[in-house]
Amino acid sequence: MQPHASLSNELVRIPQRPMSALETRIFHSALRCISLYDKVLPVISLKLSDLVSTKCGTTYKALEAACASLLARIWNDQPMFLTLHHKKQSSVLTGTFNPALAEHLLGLTSYYTCINLQGVHFKSSHTYRLLWLLRSYYRPKGVPITPPLTVDQLKLYLFDDLTISTDKLRRTLRTSLAELNANGYTCESKSTMCGNFLNHLQFTIPPVQLVQRKVKAPARVRVLEPVAATDHELVELKPEPAYQTVTIATPIAPEPEPEVIYDPETVPAANSALATMLQQALTGDNRNHSYRTSFDEHYEPEPDYTTEPATPAKHVPGAKLSFEERLTKAHTNLILLGVLSYRASTYVQRVRENQAKLELRFFKAVHHLLGSRDTISKEAWNGYVINKLKDVFGDM
Repeated sequence: MQPHASLSNELVRIPQRPMSALETRIFHSALRCISLYDKVLPVISLKLSDLVSTKCGTTYKALEAACASLLARIWNDQPMFLTLHHKKQSSVLTGTFNPALAEHLLGLTSYYTCINLQGVHFKSSHTYRLLWLLRSYYRPKGVPITPPLTVDQLKLYLFDDLTISTDKLRRTLRTSLAELNANGYTCESKSTMCGNFLNHLQFTIPPVQLVQRKVKAPARVRVLEPVAATDHELVELKPEPAYQTVTIATPIAPEPEPEVIYDPETVPAANSALATMLQQALTGDNRNHSYRTSFDEHYEPEPDYTTEPATPAKHVPGAKLSFEERLTKAHTNLILLGVLSYRASTYVQRVRENQAKLELRFFKAVHHLLGSRDTISKEAWNGYVINKLKDVFGDM
């Protein structure tokens, strides 16, 4: 099992309901089966002794429930695990990853998060979740502070539920930050109030210990002049090869071919002879051959230009889901993009009331914003989102 676990930032920031302690342990142990140098997803094979302390009927039931919960979780409209099962009278838990998420699990995307989980034992699953979330904002040359995260964003990240009270969110964050600092992960939070209400929070990102790889020694360069060098740096100078001068004769241009002048009187006769040969080939000895076809079989009727061609169906991102399911998913994505909760609800309600006019433009705008998160600066992001949605709904 590898000490590190890695996930793409896109999967890290997908809202998930809280995991149990055993479910978290299985999830992280499965991710640690993937090496940083793997090109394909390996088979999951975990020892039960690394997951549970005792083996009894209650433990096996909890193990089955944790596996069933992991199989039901969705990342990017895909399950991460295709199989997770434990055979009776066996001390190994086996499973397979979903190949559709290979690029997110193998670190092939542009941004991904890597955490050293060897020897890390948190009591709360929220602490693991918060560590993944904060590390997803880490950049080697960037400021070690997360962007302002609204209360609704944190509720979705940690609970996937907007009905959670703000007091419960405060208690969860306070406990998780204390556990991170107690285990050596320096992390603090700074809250911004709007009157008596909590507006957003900013966190310091726990430092990352970068591993410096060994640099390959540069190749020795042969010089033409003697220089001072030690005995082990001397390179034998070989004499320059002798080149033989060869005289190449100038190529003679070929004589141009004489121009052929056709007699106009002989062209109709040649065409008539060619037509006669084709007719004999079709009606003569080749009439019984299996490859003989008639001109009628290859005849295609001329298209009717009087009728208008059928208009192709409009493509709507996420069309496999129902309209209400796509609206719910878009509502969640808007909040994760930084849109206030009441504004996101207003946008969704207007699309529901005027589906024929706003459906396609609204879903295209959300899809465009999701793909532009890493290309727009933090200072210009809020204005960019507002202008993009204003193109769909106008001034609200």
